[in-house]
Amino acid sequence: MFNDNTRTILGTLGVLALIALIIFTVRECNAPDSFLESFTEEGLPGGWTVDSSPDQPGEWAWTADGTASNGTYWNERPPIQSLSGGGAYLFDSDGLDPNNAFPTHNSTLTSPVVRATTKLDRVYLSFYQYYRNFNSQATVELYGDTDGDDRADSWITLNDRFLQGADPLSLGQNAETRPGDLVIVDVTEWAARASDVRVRFTFSGSYYFWIIDDVQLGAGNPHPPTKPLAVGDKLFEAGVAFEVDSFGTPYAPDQLVVYYDDFDAQGAPVDSASKADLRSTWGVDTFYVCSCDPHLELWLFEPAGAGSGPNGDFNDIDVQGIKEGVSSTDSKTLGSDLNIFNFGENLQARLPQGNLPLTEVPLGITANSPDDVIIAVLDTGIDFDQVDLKKQIWRNDDGGCEGADDYIGWNMVDHNNNPRDNSPDLHGTSVARVIHQKMIEVDCAFKLMPVKTHAAEGYANLFDVTCGAFYAVQEQADVINMSWGWYGSSENVVLRLAVQQALEEGITIAAAAGNEHLELSDTLMIYPAGYPEENVLSVAALRRDPVTGQLEVSNVSNFSADYVDIAAPGENVSILSRDQCGGITGTSFAAPLVAAIAAIAEGDPTQPLPGYEFVINCGNGQQLVSLSGKVANGRVVTAEKDCY
Repeated sequence: MFNDNTRTILGTLGVLALIALIIFTVRECNAPDSFLESFTEEGLPGGWTVDSSPDQPGEWAWTADGTASNGTYWNERPPIQSLSGGGAYLFDSDGLDPNNAFPTHNSTLTSPVVRATTKLDRVYLSFYQYYRNFNSQATVELYGDTDGDDRADSWITLNDRFLQGADPLSLGQNAETRPGDLVIVDVTEWAARASDVRVRFTFSGSYYFWIIDDVQLGAGNPHPPTKPLAVGDKLFEAGVAFEVDSFGTPYAPDQLVVYYDDFDAQGAPVDSASKADLRSTWGVDTFYVCSCDPHLELWLFEPAGAGSGPNGDFNDIDVQGIKEGVSSTDSKTLGSDLNIFNFGENLQARLPQGNLPLTEVPLGITANSPDDVIIAVLDTGIDFDQVDLKKQIWRNDDGGCEGADDYIGWNMVDHNNNPRDNSPDLHGTSVARVIHQKMIEVDCAFKLMPVKTHAAEGYANLFDVTCGAFYAVQEQADVINMSWGWYGSSENVVLRLAVQQALEEGITIAAAAGNEHLELSDTLMIYPAGYPEENVLSVAALRRDPVTGQLEVSNVSNFSADYVDIAAPGENVSILSRDQCGGITGTSFAAPLVAAIAAIAEGDPTQPLPGYEFVINCGNGQQLVSLSGKVANGRVVTAEKDCY
């Protein structure tokens, strides 16, 4: 889907300040289910040891403010950005050398025996680090059980096993981690139910520093807390590295999504040279362009610093600072956003490789009819091998914005032409089936446009879904279904630009209101359902009380009289599928019924309203007073009463 472009070498990136806002309990050593050392008190904590080679002087030491500021080359860097703040433990090779020679150090910081692991069936090691390398090595090791007798017996190097965080051994000369680099390692294999477990950190070589804080061994996933918390757990299980903003929204580290304006404030066109200049200004390392709208770019930054030597320049602006700078000071862009993660109904654990490209149009997929209403499904894809669905898959005869091999839709995840649904629960396919059933029921000519924006695990990033939305607009979809979202306290800019372009084209967007049974508000919103544009329909899920037979908002569904437009059946929804037994539940499956109703309206030549207006009018005709506190005006549509 994207065009690779040339690289611009980054100066240095730094300060990850998002965690500075979080209050943290500073010490719980030997808690029942975990071990935690936050180095808040001066001196070496009880049970910890420092060992140094006699012919290689220098030792680990406590730093009250979390800095290595005694060194010549510290250059006003920020302190380590750990959750506990305050004290940390430091090896300051730079500060130990006042004569500017190049010494060789070798010192190890070792924890006491961790008793908590004897009770745990799953064990993670986590710690915060801030490391800068000149000619040194920083090694993390665990003393664990390698022969299965539940007693630690050997030291295991963990650097190449990090689930999250930068491996210090992989950093080149003058490179550094972020100040708040959270390292997470699954050490279950050697630590679960084992006694005598310890962890140690060894700095060897010369220059600059390694700062360690909040060393923890425990059963819980130690990722930054997200809103809702389960999202972070699932992203972690899926093997996705992420950070969170001040609200708790997870995003891809060191990435920014940017949308260019056509002209700058002086009226000069924002051409390729102008864009290159802007990337250079902000130290972009790599970038990708959305083929369907070249205004949209994904910027990637090096997480480590770069410089010509010990006196190399230091750039302390993190990706959030760059976002604010680009958005507020640069007239070449209409907006920029963190590359936030969004998610569908169920996130899965890490899964194998993605889809291989198609070499031809799949058999059985036929040309579109002029009467077909086109419904784009932005999701995990559609299983177009299912016989009844195959008959209704959109065929892209003109190549569109992706060229001649764009046969039936696009895969934003694997950047190829195969939008097959490879998720275990076939989320996108189930969404498509809800639409399919309704359209077949009323005998409306239609085609389903598969746009694979979400990985098999069920998550996506902002760039992929935004580029997918522009794809659907450029390929002239009539309706777009978005059964996914993310929580935030304020809307982002770039996807909203795609929504606004869809509005200009009269395209209806049906969006799931979310499944946490939360009351949405101006300080707790789910997007894209929360966008204020009139073509976006925020859809809650209905259930029928088995005793009274009355319709009510499902216990899984979010709700709001101000921010949810309409409710549709979303509990135990029946779909006819070879892979689906029983009903499916969630706002993901309420939204596509609304999408189908909008599509039917678009396909009715006697009906003058755009689909989104028709749906609202339809819901107004079926208001339930009992729902007026949870859905705007108590609007509902049901399978029995949907105005068609």
